[in-house]
Amino acid sequence: VPDATVTWARSGQNVSSLSGHEISDDTTWLHIVNFNISTAGLHTYKCTAVNPLGSQSRDTKLSGITPTT
Repeated sequence: VPDATVTWARSGQNVSSLSGHEISDDTTWLHIVNFNISTAGLHTYKCTAVNPLGSQSRDTKLSGITPTT
């Protein structure tokens, strides 16, 4: 199986151009730095993998519960 090129997007925008996001060297994981559900807003993230055999994408929407104080 040929290796895939993986890209990450948040609400349609490539995360490599956004602050607060780190992508691994092999692009297989995304780390959202200092994520705070109460201030971040709920964005849809998309992971897309492409190789000579085709492509696959998956969307996920972050959600959570803001802790009470």
